[in-house]
Amino acid sequence: MRGPNVILDTNIVVSILKGSTRLSPLYRAFQEDAITLVICSELLKELGAVLARPRLEIAAKDVKELFRL
Repeated sequence: MRGPNVILDTNIVVSILKGSTRLSPLYRAFQEDAITLVICSELLKELGAVLARPRLEIAAKDVKELFRL
């Protein structure tokens, strides 16, 4: 059974992708189905635009994997 629904701000998702150790428990909770991420099309658009920023240096494969999930 999946856990409670959670909406993550774009900044939190970016921090997780950048390897924030403070947020690793949150990422593990998602991986273990302890929480269910809820996302809308507007948030996906914002996330896509932010992740495309070169200064963030997030690998394209990581972005593809995120959107696949």
